[in-house]
Order: sequence, then structure tokens, then C-alpha cells
Amino acid sequence: MKQRTSSTIGTYDILNTDLFKPESWAPDSIDATVEVLEGILDGKTIEPCMEALLSVPPLLHLFMSAVNDKLYSSLRGMLLDQFPTHSQGFEDSLSWKFVSTLSLSLVFIPYPSRDDTPIDLPQCRRAVELAGSILAALQTLNFVDNAEEEETNPDFQTNRFVRVKPKTQRQQKKTRQINRGPVDPTPFNNLGVAVPASPQLADKLAADIFHDLKGLLQYYLNVLRRPSLREHLKSIGVPGAPAQLQSASTSPVMNTEVANAEIASDDDAPAYPIIQPMKAALYFESAKGLGDWHILISTRANADIREARRKDSKTFRIIIKKIKELSNGHFSGDNQKRLTGPNLQVPIYEAKMSRDLRLVYQIDCIPEFDSDVERQVIKVFGVYTHAQMDDRLWDYVGHQLSSRGREYRRRCAFRNRPAVTGDNVYTPASFPPQEMLPQAQEEPTYRIPCEYLQEIHSLLVLEKFVTLSQALLNSILADRDVAHVFAVSPQEREVIEHPSSCYVIGRSGTGKTTTMLFKMLGIQRSWELSSTSLPKPRQIFVTRSRVLAGRVEEYFSKLMKSLAMASQTSRQLLELPESDPADQENPLVDPDEEDEWRSDLPKRFSLLGDDHFPLFLSFDQLCRMLEEDVGSFLPAPINEDRGRASAGRRKSLSIQTRNTPVTYEVFLESYWPHLPAFLTKGLDPSLVFSEIMGVIKGSEHTLHQSASCLDRQSYLSLSRRCHSTFASQRDRVYRLFESYQKRRQERRQTDTVDRTHHLLRSLGQNELLLAQQVDFLYVDEVQDNHLIDAYLLRSLCKNPHGLFWAGDSAQTISVGSSFRFDDLKAFLWRVEQMNTVLSADRQGQTQPRTFQLTTNYRSHGGIVRCAHSIVTLLTSFWPYSIDAMDEEKGVVDGLKPVFFGSWAKDTLRYEQFLFGDSKSRIEFGARQCILVRNEAAREALRAQVGEIGLILTLYESKGLEFDDVLLYKFFDDSALDVSQWRLVLNGASARHAIPVSAPLFDEVKHAGVCSELKFLYVAITRARNNLWIFDPSLKAEPMKVFWNSHDLIEIYSADMHLPQLAVASTPEEWSKSGRSLFENKRYFQAMHCFKRAGMVRETAVAHAFYLRDQARSESASRRHGAFNEAAEAFVYVAEAAGKDATKHAYYKIAAHCYLQGDDVEKAAQAFLSAKEYTSAAQGFRQAGMFNEAVAIIQNHRIENQAYQRILHAARLYYFQRRNHEEAVKLFPSSDESLDFMENYGFDDARASLLERMGRYAEAAELHLSEGRVADAIGTFLRERTDERAAHRAKQCLVDCLWQNLSFGRSNETEHSVAIPTKMLLQWAMQIDPAVVRRTNRDEVSVIFHYGAYCCNSPQIYMFKTIVSGDKAKLQQLGQRLHSDNDKASALLCFNHAFVSPTELRNASAPDVAQMLQNFLIYVHLIREFALHPDPVGCVSIKRLFGFLTPSKQEVFMPTGTFLHRSPDTRSAQFASLLAAANLAFAIDGQSAREYVVRSPYVASFRSLAGEAPEYYASLIHLLHFLDGSHAHSLSTGVFFVRHILLASIPIDVNVLFNLTERLCGSLVLCRNYQRSGTFHGICLPRNWILELSSSLETLCSKDASHLLTFVKAMTDLLMDCAVNSRSALLFEGRSISKLGMPMRGALVARLCICLLGDNLLDWNVRDQIHQTICSMRRLNPQLLALCNKYVIARSWSDLALALRYPSRAGATGQDELIQMHDLKKVSIVPRDPSNVRRVPFKTIKDIPYLITVGSHSKKARTSGVSLDTTGTSDQELSLSLPREDIQPDHIEESAEDHIGTDSAVPVLLHSEEQMRAAQIIQSSYRRFQRRQRSRSHPGLQGIRLRFWEECCKYSESIPETNRRYRHLYLGPLVHILVCLELVHSFASISKEKAKKKWKEAQHEDLEDAGELLTKINKLLKEAIGLQKLLQPSSGFHNARDSNNLAAQASKLDRLVHDIALLPSNITHQIRLDLELGLKGFAQAKHQPKKPLPRLQDDDSETCD
Repeated sequence: MKQRTSSTIGTYDILNTDLFKPESWAPDSIDATVEVLEGILDGKTIEPCMEALLSVPPLLHLFMSAVNDKLYSSLRGMLLDQFPTHSQGFEDSLSWKFVSTLSLSLVFIPYPSRDDTPIDLPQCRRAVELAGSILAALQTLNFVDNAEEEETNPDFQTNRFVRVKPKTQRQQKKTRQINRGPVDPTPFNNLGVAVPASPQLADKLAADIFHDLKGLLQYYLNVLRRPSLREHLKSIGVPGAPAQLQSASTSPVMNTEVANAEIASDDDAPAYPIIQPMKAALYFESAKGLGDWHILISTRANADIREARRKDSKTFRIIIKKIKELSNGHFSGDNQKRLTGPNLQVPIYEAKMSRDLRLVYQIDCIPEFDSDVERQVIKVFGVYTHAQMDDRLWDYVGHQLSSRGREYRRRCAFRNRPAVTGDNVYTPASFPPQEMLPQAQEEPTYRIPCEYLQEIHSLLVLEKFVTLSQALLNSILADRDVAHVFAVSPQEREVIEHPSSCYVIGRSGTGKTTTMLFKMLGIQRSWELSSTSLPKPRQIFVTRSRVLAGRVEEYFSKLMKSLAMASQTSRQLLELPESDPADQENPLVDPDEEDEWRSDLPKRFSLLGDDHFPLFLSFDQLCRMLEEDVGSFLPAPINEDRGRASAGRRKSLSIQTRNTPVTYEVFLESYWPHLPAFLTKGLDPSLVFSEIMGVIKGSEHTLHQSASCLDRQSYLSLSRRCHSTFASQRDRVYRLFESYQKRRQERRQTDTVDRTHHLLRSLGQNELLLAQQVDFLYVDEVQDNHLIDAYLLRSLCKNPHGLFWAGDSAQTISVGSSFRFDDLKAFLWRVEQMNTVLSADRQGQTQPRTFQLTTNYRSHGGIVRCAHSIVTLLTSFWPYSIDAMDEEKGVVDGLKPVFFGSWAKDTLRYEQFLFGDSKSRIEFGARQCILVRNEAAREALRAQVGEIGLILTLYESKGLEFDDVLLYKFFDDSALDVSQWRLVLNGASARHAIPVSAPLFDEVKHAGVCSELKFLYVAITRARNNLWIFDPSLKAEPMKVFWNSHDLIEIYSADMHLPQLAVASTPEEWSKSGRSLFENKRYFQAMHCFKRAGMVRETAVAHAFYLRDQARSESASRRHGAFNEAAEAFVYVAEAAGKDATKHAYYKIAAHCYLQGDDVEKAAQAFLSAKEYTSAAQGFRQAGMFNEAVAIIQNHRIENQAYQRILHAARLYYFQRRNHEEAVKLFPSSDESLDFMENYGFDDARASLLERMGRYAEAAELHLSEGRVADAIGTFLRERTDERAAHRAKQCLVDCLWQNLSFGRSNETEHSVAIPTKMLLQWAMQIDPAVVRRTNRDEVSVIFHYGAYCCNSPQIYMFKTIVSGDKAKLQQLGQRLHSDNDKASALLCFNHAFVSPTELRNASAPDVAQMLQNFLIYVHLIREFALHPDPVGCVSIKRLFGFLTPSKQEVFMPTGTFLHRSPDTRSAQFASLLAAANLAFAIDGQSAREYVVRSPYVASFRSLAGEAPEYYASLIHLLHFLDGSHAHSLSTGVFFVRHILLASIPIDVNVLFNLTERLCGSLVLCRNYQRSGTFHGICLPRNWILELSSSLETLCSKDASHLLTFVKAMTDLLMDCAVNSRSALLFEGRSISKLGMPMRGALVARLCICLLGDNLLDWNVRDQIHQTICSMRRLNPQLLALCNKYVIARSWSDLALALRYPSRAGATGQDELIQMHDLKKVSIVPRDPSNVRRVPFKTIKDIPYLITVGSHSKKARTSGVSLDTTGTSDQELSLSLPREDIQPDHIEESAEDHIGTDSAVPVLLHSEEQMRAAQIIQSSYRRFQRRQRSRSHPGLQGIRLRFWEECCKYSESIPETNRRYRHLYLGPLVHILVCLELVHSFASISKEKAKKKWKEAQHEDLEDAGELLTKINKLLKEAIGLQKLLQPSSGFHNARDSNNLAAQASKLDRLVHDIALLPSNITHQIRLDLELGLKGFAQAKHQPKKPLPRLQDDDSETCD
């Protein structure tokens, strides 16, 4: 770089060069840049250049460290010499800017190593901030001499609360000099100096500050000149762009992420350096007016002082005065009188305040927050009266304190010498810090009685001592109950002041949460006390329990409020409201409900701002906020008890309740019972769930698995030592895991581990979200989390030194957790290693420190030691199951737990102690609890003793504390046996005799003992004061022996006094206990407490929540009802609630319950009551109540997305329901509503709106397009002035008249037409002929030709004449139309004229001749139309016969037309099918067997098997019978007849009679042959035998076992014809019940039932037939005329005579009776009986011939046959049938009365010859189709050719020079146009289908249908637009822009992609042309430029 001097470049040029750009300060450019600056800096340019460098601190660092010594000395001297000396304008000086900038930037620069890092830079920065704030405050001081003023500070001197003596004149004179302006004393207080009272003091203070600042500036400059830092800074240079600023979330090194922070603003600077001055932040000065002795007051003393403040101001002043005296060290005799004996080295004192009041206190020695020394303080226990003083108690307190050690006693007793000898004023002594010693180091030598232990524990442990600061005093004066920072132990103090990350391990009650809270407070207060140059620290507290998070937040808020009071004046305190709404008691609401209680928080984590921190959340809340950013992983659940309709109704309901992940409760209720029993047997479900969640799915190794869980091999290979629970059963557990996973996926649920994995994956892909990280992370109860949960939390904190993990692995009762701190530490260490890049310019990784808190502040020593014994057992046998810790200690000793259960004889006495006698059960108090193992144990205990108090399971007790706990039968209910429990005997003391030997430890056998001991530990630690263990079982003996050997319990014996367990509680205590239980979701127990407290409303609330909990665990069949019951309970408590917020909350919960109960309507109403308008509107919409939904969205503000969806659905709904008026109201304008209707196919509504707008012609055309012709005509006629509308109306009328009165249709058939003809003619009369003539000039001559016969149209006149029926006019009109060559109209007129016979009797000869001439024309016209070569293509024929041709392949024939004559009912169709099948089998049975079965008609009835099974079954039986090839064909015929009659199937009686006659003959022939081996003696009508003659031989082998069934069917048929008035049988389309008696008599006479009996020879059958026939005489006497001989027959002989001698009426045309005579059986043929011809035969084959050619003459008989000429009478002959040579028959019915229809219609296999023939026909037809396509170019090829020809036509205009565009135009463009055509066609068809689907959709599916139609509309519009743009004739091609053409063509690819997303199969049809088109454009685009041969002619180009 060329060096330039200052003379060659000015100041402006310097600042605008590249010297100050980051790239000039890269490592290889720094020296050159500095050299240039050294050459150009002079007196004029130095200051502007320094200003420029100050704006970019990294440049300043590099320059000051790299500049040469000479220039550095000059700059240093200038800065020091110009250092300001006065506060006025100091901020503008360059020296101050240097100090301020370097104090911050030097904190964050990367130093070469830890040793090179200055350790005091944060403190120096703090000093600069304080100095700047004071210098700014000094500028505002205004020193004037004011009048006398009043002191306003609320201290001990003067305020409205305390009266003091007035000031003296000297004091008033001194205060006149004080600034009376509005001066904030905070900066001066922060520095520890007083506000200057005079200008001289202000100047002195400013000079001192500037002197210190100058020294700091020298220090900063010296730091920059360090050689190691200089080389280091030069090696890293300055980053080039702000984009390189990256988050340090993955780096544990503080300075890495701030290396480039100089470029960013101050708001982006990290927050965590403020942790350094946190000691001062937690240090609170004493209140104003107090002396050197710090006063710490206890909770009791605080309450006493507040009580005095409220009740007696005089007493309050006395107390304050006494405290002030003690704080000043006035230890006079009255102020320091010993309450304890003289020998106690830690005495307790009393200070006399009045005759009866004493202040009790102690001189203690504690470490201070602001230093490392210990100092004497005064601890005030309280204000007592004489009656409250108990000297023995204070003696025991002194003894307890003395046990803390000799050094402690010495320091408490030490006193400094008085300042004045003989005076009693002492100053507090200070001591150096002592080594950390356990507080209970020495055993107390004095035994304290048991009755005092509890009170001593309360005084020394439970009481919290708070410094009497100004904040505390102000809160007392203002009577505000706020929290204050209390004194902590040295161990806790060390944790709080630790400046980096840490792990805090402590058992329950050791202060883990307290250390977290105070550390958060210190950091927050430190930031508030600092200047605003540092961003606010983002701190977040996370725990699994939302209750705990809420409590910690509430306590933190109280602490912040107390701190805020410290700086408030008395006036401000007076202005405080009487009660803080935030401090009021919260309503009873489940803490894990929706986030209505945190309305102050955004839903997304990324939207959190600085004002939201510190943040207190449960882990579930945090995950939900993250899910709002990255998307939820929880799918919509499938409730097993809900049908599809209900699921569909709720699937799009955004107000659904949250899909709850699989918790242990869900696992236990919905999964565990459904897992394989052979796998679950003997396993504890809680342990299995913990193993699945904590190890298989939630361990560290799952982060590297693609499936986010361990595979089988990985799980089986885990260390048995670290995961010992199922070490020997892992294969079994993994199979359970697989079953669980399968069922979970089927139920579409997820668990919390799935959610965590999902968030981890999403966070890794969301850099923006990672940028919203926090500075400090506090995780409490970390043992309840999985390792992957910890990893998720760690990824949210960008500060590796801001992590605080606290928990206790001995409390892992949270099912699903398998936690150890050692695992967490190792895992996070590996995470930090992975995220940290070790290099020369980065600091090494810092291992977080581990702290152990071993002092228990909850329970006394007796309980603590017992609990610690459990931990000892755990660490002895399972060292890896729990974290090793030092022994836990209690501050004060206490009563040992009492064990009951040694002897069975004492059981009764025990139960009396526990529960009282049977007459008077005791009632446990609110602070007492009975713990049982599980729900079953609780129910058993309740059944035994009733509701005597709180009974909780172990799992329910976690997080709760009670004064007294009864552990009931813990061991007895254990799943372990006594041999397993004996393992604990290994830990018994050797001094104690063990009754049985202890077993050796077996890792597998004793695995369950580990979890049992953890449960036992939790149970023990629930008690604060008393613990009773009741368990008389043998399983309890080992543990009792273990405890007793270590003297940890008291074993109750018979001679001991029974203690009284039950303690009475006040209503307030019951209420407090109820709230605690409610917050922990123990609703049933909370009900008990609220009921005892007399709180009716709270009881109802708890009951409602209890019902909801119960509903969640109900079975599928009862769940809906249970949730609805819970919802009603919530509605009840909501109505009774007072506050609106509470009322709304309960209504909202009720709404969610209604949703779970599948009552969406009530849910919506509840949401409306809760003022959840968005959810209410969505609920009403889902319930189909659109009126209510619309009312909400119109009157209330709801979410915009929901508003649009509901508005859209409401529009659709109203249009769909034809409520057009309501629908139109939802649009801002009519045009918008019209567009909407057009897009979504609501044409009727659109037409209605157009009519209302007066646009009749448009509305009519719309009606017409939708096929509503009548509406179209009526609307056209309303347009009076539009000639075209009148013409269109006339056209529509003529078309409709042609349809109504087409050939073969008459006016009588108007019931089958859409519009009645009369109405059409009436409309025709409304058309103005003048308007028509003006419109259609061609019709004028025609009208003139017809003259008076025509109205306004000749055709309308024709139809009017047809309707009138005037045949003469019709013939005349037909003649004229024929002469005008209107043949179709002429034929129509003649057809209506000759449709009925014409009366010719009175006609003249000319008239007859003319009529015959017209008829001849009529016949010629019929012949001409019938022989037309192309009837489908002829318009006249189509109009004449009323059919349509949508395409060449389709013909549409309306019903009722001449060409459409099909049965209109199923019965008619069935009858037609029967007749056709009967005819087919009769003509060609062999062929009919194949084609009848395959016919579509039969197939149509087969498809109705489910809808009309009676028709299908009857059809099957019939086809079997007609086929005759089946062995059971006759039986199926019988079943057919029976089925027809039983099912009352309408059928023509003639068809049925024909079938019964054939069946009767077949059965007679078959039965007789099978019985006698011959047809001898059979007598049947001649035609019957002829019909059956071809199948006589086959009939012999048929099954005829159902004859009796046929007989019964025939008798039923006889009665049906004779007497049934509701018969289903038809005769010529009418029911036979409507026929006259003659017709019915003829039907009865035709029946063959007598012939059946005559041939069967079974007298039982004959009697049945005879009785049936005779009954007709009684039932229907009118039949006697035709059936007289039958009805009056007295015996079967009479019936036989009637059969041969029928009545005259019935004899006409009767068939001849034939009697068969087997010559082989009887060679002599008797003489023929009367009316019967006997036919002798020898073989069956002769029968057809003999019957056909035979006659009554003997010549015709067979030659050589002897005839018996013995004469007999007709009577004898009639009675001789059957003959004596034929044996009587006895028919038995077959046991099988049904033949299945499964094989009724056989599947006929085709022969190879048939298959070949079919293939030939198929191939020939396909060739024909191809030829047809090649002629008319249908399909794709035709489209391609069409576009090719069109492109060729327009390509001539493309110049020869633009050959590339011509190539694209004639090649790829053709394929693109083809694709667009297909897309357009498909989109149009899809749109119509979607419209139809939409119109038929239920309201639940409107959105889905609408979304589909919207997509299709969009696709169609884009396709149309692209078609118009790219069509060959478009002007787009004039530009000849090949690139633009390719770009437009590429849009088609996206359209095709959109089509693929729709339900279609057209994509593959488009793909080929699309690929060819796009490929052509791509090749043309990338074609290399090289010479190509010139094409000769365009004709050589062809289309691809």
C-alpha cells in the first residue's frame, strides 16, 4: 500500500477511504493499514480518526496495540492531558469516550489464554458505569437556599407513621444548602457516597471520580500494549461482515461469541458478564437510621411488628425504637438480659420494651454477601409477652445453638471493647472466614425433651431471617406482604455466588430451589443497578411441575416488589393501592390447563422479548412454545369410541383439546392391558414405562439412531451395571417396547420423548429460532427429565457458564425417568466437547462445578436420619442407581419414626390408635396424611375405615409435605416377597442381633428392591414432624430390624403409651391444604379438605375437576357420558363464579369437556359464554349452526384465519341450502357474490341474484345452461324489451314441445315430461309476434303462408293443434308441412291424426279418398325415416323421436319416448326377464344356458343381491329350473314357486302358470318313473307331454323329493287366485285382486292342482287338495259359476270326474288329456275313457311321436296290439284311474328344504375355440377403431395433428432468418399446446365433478370440497391464460423471443405437478408430450453454436 502524507489527503478523504473498512484489517493487511495511518495522522486529523476508530472497537484495539511507540506515547499523552476535570460536558470529551468504550469492549475481546485475561475487567466496567451515572447526576444539581422544608424519607427520623421532635435551627440551616430539585439518589447510593450538599462537595466528588477514571484509562491502554495480546489480535484480525456474528449456543467459551460484537449494537451484547458484581446485588443495607449492627428479623418477628403497626402505633414506635437502640450497640441491662442460664455460651437475650413486652434476640455470626468476612448480627426471634415467655424453651434453644461448634460459640460470645470505657455501646465484631464445617458437628450434651423439639425446629429451621432493610421497613409501613431475601447458609451462599455453571445435588428440603431463585434475583438486580449499556439478561427457570414454576415466579415477583419499595418515598407509599390484585388468591384452575393464565406470554418462543424475562415455565409449556415455532409433532388422535361421522365432524376443528402425549397414566390405562400378557406377567408397569422412556427412547444413544430409539442390539448390549433394573430381561422388555410402539402408532399418539426428538431435529434446522436464546438456564427437579430433555434445554442457552442444574436422583419417583447426575454430567461434558473447537484463540472448556447441599431445612434430624439410611442402602447395593452424597443432616434433632406392627395381638389396639373405635371414628387434620402404596390399597382402607382424612398414594404424594404422615402397610402391599426384603439385613448394625441370616446380593433377584427403596425414601421425606409406620406383615420385619439396629425408629410395644395422631384443624388450615392438593391435581382429596373447611364453591370446583379426571380413565363406551357430566359440573361452577376471569375459565374447560363428550353444540355455547369467540364460532360452524357462527364473526373480533374460514363455509352453506338472501349478505358487493357463485357452481343462486338485479337475460341463459328450462323460459319472458330474449324464449318453447309431443307420445303422457304441454302453450301466447318477426325475418313468409292458422310460430301452432286433437286440422297441417318439405313435422301431424281409428261411417267419398291419400303419405314418411341411412346424424329424426347424441358413441333416449319402452318397475323388469328366459330355454336350451347367464340383465339382478335378495334368490332358482342340467333343477323350480308366493313378488300370473304347469308335469313324470320304473298310468294334458317330450329321459334322474312343498305351494297359489284380496300376482299389469270373478274363476279352473293329485296316488295329498278346493265355497261363493263341479265335490272321485268333464265355460279350447299305457307292463289296452286318450307305448322314445300323430281312431294305434273291448261305463272308467296294476303312493318330504344359491348361476368356462374366436373379434374391432381414429383424428394424435396444422399455417409468417424460433414453434410448442389442451380438458371435467361433490357435501366437508374446487379453478385459469398466450395465432409470437417462449413453456411443468396432486389418472397421458416439449426447449437452449447444414424447404419439417 502506497504511503501518503497528511498533506496529500484531507480529513474528509481519510474518513472516506478504505482504511476503516473491515477488509483492510485482515491479518495480512493490518501492518500496512497501521503504517498508512501513522503517516497521515497529525494534529488536525488525529481526533477525527480516533472518533472513527471508536465507532468500531475492534479497529481501535488493533490500532492501539500495533501502532509504533512514538505515536502511542503521543496519543496517550493527549488523552491524559485532555482528561476532563468538571462534570459539565464530560461525555463529549475524547478521553471519556476512550474510557467508556474500552471498559466494555475489553471485557469481550478474545485473549490468548486464561492467564492473559485480566480478572478485574468486569469490576472496572462496573466502576465506569457508576462513575458515568454520578457525573450525569451532578450536572442536574441546583444548589439554592430554599425555605424550611419537611423531610420525606420514610426512615426512622420523621414520616407520617412516627412522630419525632422538630429540627433545631442549626439543623434547618444546614439543610437549606441541600438540592431541592428532583434528584435521584440511586447513583450515589450505588457508589456508597452521599448526595453532595454544596457545590464544593460536588466539585470534590467529580474530581475524585475523574482521577480514578484517568487511572483506569492508563490501565486499559497498558492492557492493549501487552505483546501477547498484540500478536493475538493481529492473528485474528477483524471479521468482514456482520453476518459472521454467530450464536454461541454451541460453544462454552464466553469470549468466542463476542469476538465480533463490536460491530453490533449494545443491545446485542451478551448479558452474562453482569454475574460478576452479583454479591453486591444480593447485599441489602440496613434501613435508614439504624446503626452498625445489622438486624435480622424472623418471620415471627416480622408478623409481630406488622401486627403492632396495624393495631397500636405506640407499641410499634416502641419496637422500632428498641431495634434502633440495639442496632447502635446499646447493650444496657434492659436491652440485653439473658434468658438462658449463665453457663450457656450462646445465650438468648431479651430487651425490655414495656412492662409486658420483650424483644427476644440472639447475637449471631454470619457471612456477608458483600465481603468474605463473617460479622456479628442481631437475630430477632420475636416480640413476646410475659405469658408467652418460656425460659426452659430458650434454654433448650441455647443448648441447640451451642452444638454448632466451639468456634461458633466463641464468635457469638465475643464482644469488642466499648469505644468509651465503661460505656455499654458496642460495635459488631468481624472474623475471617472459617472452614466449612457441618452445622451439627457436635452432639448436644444436653438432652432436649421431646415436647420442645418441634418448637425449636420451628424457631431455628423453619423461621427465615431477613435483614431489616429499607425495603422491608417500607413494606411494613405500607402494610404490604412482600417477600425478602433471607439469610442463607455458607454452602448456599457459595452456590449463589458461583460465577459459572454448576450442578446442585441435594435431597428434598435442602434449599436447591432457594439458591436458584436468589441467583436469578442477584443477576436481575445487578443488571438493574447497572447502566443500560448492557442488554437485559435473559433468564429462564424450567421445571417439570407447573405448580412449582408458578410458586417460584410468584415468590420472585414478591422479591422484586420489595426491592422496588426501597426507593419509594412516603408519598408514594401512601399512593399504593390498598390491595394488590396480583397478590390476591388465584381461582381454582388446573395449572396445566390452556395458557389463559399466561396471557402475557406469546405463543411462540421466538416472539419472546426482553420484557418477558425472567421467565418461569414448566417443561411442557416451553415445549409447546417451541412447537408453535417449528410445528407440532402430535397428530390428531383417533378415539376408539368415536365413529367416522363424529371424527369427520371434529377433524378440522381447531378448538380441539390438545392431544395429550402418552403419560404413565395413559400408558397404564390404554396400553398396559393390551400388551401381550405373557410379556407383562410379573413386571411392574411403572418400571417398564421408565425403562422405555428413559433408556430405550430417552437416553443419550438415541440421538445417534435414525429411529430416535435404541435398536434391539444396542439395547441388549448396554452396560448391566449402569442399567441394572432389567439386566436379565431386556429381550422381554424390548418386545414390550415394540408392542407399545405398534399400538401407539395405531392410535396415532406420541409420547413426550417423541416430542423432544422432534424439537431437537427442528431446532437444528432453525437458525432463526436458535438466535432467540437465553443467557441463563435454571433447571429444577432435573431428575424428572430424560437426558435428551436436558440436551434440548442446553441447546437453548447460548452461555456455557449460565447453566444451573438442580435435583435429587433419590426422588426419581416420576415414572418414566431413569436419571442420575453422573450420567447428566458426563453427557453434557461430551456435548460441550463436541460443540467447542479448541484452538489457540479460544479458551478451553470449563467443567461445571458440583455442589452438595446436605442440610435439610424441612424435616428434623429423626426423620432425616431415617431417610438417609435408605440412601445408604441404595448406594451400597446399587451405587450407579443414585448419586453418591455426603450424609444428610437435620439442623435440629426430633422424634424418631414410630413403627407399629410387631405382634398380631396388638392389631386391634393399633387400629384404635390409628382410626378410633368403631363407634367414633377419628378425623385426621388438614396437615396430616395417610400414605398407601397404590389405588387398590387406598380403596381397601376406605372400605375399612371410611373417609377419615387425606389418603394418598406414593405417586400422588410427590411434591407435597405434611406435618404428620402415617405410612400404611407399605411392605404388605409390596410385590416383593420377604426373602427379597431380607437383603436389607446386610446393612444392619453388627451390634444388633439379626434373627435370620441375610441373603447374598443377587443383581437380578433383588433388582426390584432398588425401586422399592426409592419409593420408601419418598414416603419418609413427606413428613416434617411425625412419621408413623403401620405394617404388621412379615415383609416389614427385615426393614424394621435394619432400622432398629441403627436406633433410627421407635418400635411400639404393649406397655408404651399410644400417641394421639389426629389433630384438629381450623377451616383456614383445611382451605390451605385443599389448595395445595388441588394444585397438585389431587382433586378428590381437595374435595375432602374444602368440604371440611365449609367452602361449598371450592368443593364443587374440585368435584368438577375430579369428574373430568375420572372421565379420562373411563372405558370407550362410557367416556362420552362421563365427559358431558363433567362439563355440566363446570358449567354449574362457572355460573356460580363471581369474577369474570374465573367464570370464563370454567366455561372454557366445560367447552373442552363437551368436545370430548362429542357435543359440539354445547361446547360452542360454552366457548361463547367464556368469550372465546374464535373457538365458539368454530364450534358452531362444526355443529352446522351457521346462523350463530355468522353472528359471532360479525359482532366480535376473532382470529383472521378462523374468520375467513367460517365466512367462506357460511357462504357455501347458505348457497347450498338455497338461502340466497343470507348468503348474499356475507359479501361486500353484488359483483363479488356473483363471482363467488360462478366459481363454485351455485348457478341457481347466481340466477336468482341476477333476476333481483333485473338482468333477466343473463339469469335465463344461466338457467338454461343448468338444464332448468322452465325457469329459463319464464325468466326470458320477463325481459319485455329485449327482442333476443323473446326469440330465445320461443326457441326453448319449441324444443320443449318437440320433447313432450314427439313421435309416439301423446298429451296423455304428460306425467313423464319435465314441463306440462299446457304450460308451454300458455307461455307461447305471451310472446309478442311482432317482436319475433323483427328478430327472425325468415319466418315472416311462413307466417304469412299459414295465415290465420298461425299465431306467432308455425310449429307452436302445430303443437297447439296436436293438443286440441282436431284430426282434420292435423291432416291439413300435415299436407302443408309435407308440401313445404318439413317431413318431420308432417309425420308428427299424421301420426297424431292416425294414432286412433278414424270414424268413416258418415264420411263422403272425397273425404275418404283424401284421408287415404294422407295415410299413404303417412306410410311413405314412416318408410323413409325407417330406412334412413344415418338416423343418428339426422337432425330431423333426432327431433322427431326425441333422442340426443352427446357424441358419436353415445345416444341418449329420454324415458317415455317411442324408442324407449322399458319396464319402469323392478317387478315389471323381473317379469320381462322371466318371460325372456323361458322363451330362450324353450327355443334353444343348450345355447341359452350360456348367454342367458351372462346377459347384463341377469348381472343387474345379481348386483341387487344385497338390496333385493328376494328377486335374486328367485332368479337363481328359476335359471336352475329352466337349465335342467342340475340334479336339483326340479327342486329349485319348486323353491322358485314357493319363494314367489312367500315373498309376494309381483309377477304376471300367465308367466307363473306356464312355469307351474311345466313343473307339475315334470314332477309327475319324474315321481312315477322313479317309483315304478315306467310312465304307465300317468294322465296329463297333451301339450304338457309334448313340451317335456324332449327331456323325458333326463327327467327320470331328477330329484323329486320336494313334492309336498310343491303341493303346498299350489294350494297357496289356488287360494291366492281365489280369495286373496291383496295378491301380488298381476294380470296384464294389474293385480288379480282387482279382476272380476269370471276372470278369477278362469284362473282357478286353469290350475293343475287336481291333475297333480290324480297322478300322485297319495290319498293324503288328495285329501289336502280336496279340502282346499272345498274351502273356496265358503270363502268365495261367487266362484261357483265357473268352478261349480270342483267346489261342490264331496270326494276325490267327484274331483276326478270334474277333471274329465269340465264345465262348458271352462271347456272351450281345453287341451286333450293323455293317459300313458306301458305295453311292457300291461299288453292289453282298455278302451279309452271319456275325454281321455290312452296312448300305449313300448319305449320312452316312442312317446313324442305317438302323441303327435296319434288320434282316437284305432287305425292310428300300433298294429298288433290287442284291445280290451269289455264295455265299461264312464263312471267306472273315471274311477279306475289309476288302475289296480299300479301301487298306491306314499310321499315323504325331503329333510332338506333349501338349496343354496352360492352355486346357482354356474361360472361357464369358455372353450379354447371360443377364446380364439373372441380374440379374433377383439383384434378386428380394435383395427376398426384405429381406422376410425385415423380418419377423424380423435384422442391425442388428433390433437397433435390439429395443433401441428395450425402451427404450420402461422409459421409462414416467421422469417427464414429466425430459424431457431421456427424450430421451437413447429416442434416443442406443439407438444406444449397438446399438454395445455389436456390440462384444460381435465381441469374442466374435474371442476364439474368438484361442483357436484360440493353440492352434495355435508357441512362438515364444505371446506375440503371448497379447497379442492379452488385449486382446480386456479389451475384452470392458469391453463387458459397460458393457452391464450401460446396459441399459434397469439401476438406473443411476434416478438420471436426464444428465451421467453421457453420460460413460458416451463410453467407447464408446475401445472402438471399440480394436477398430480389432484385425484386423477391423467398425469401419465400428459407426461410424454410434456417431456418432449421441455426436452426440445432445453436442447435448443443449450445447443452449441456451430455451423449447421441449411434446410432446403419447410416441407421437410415434421412434427415430433
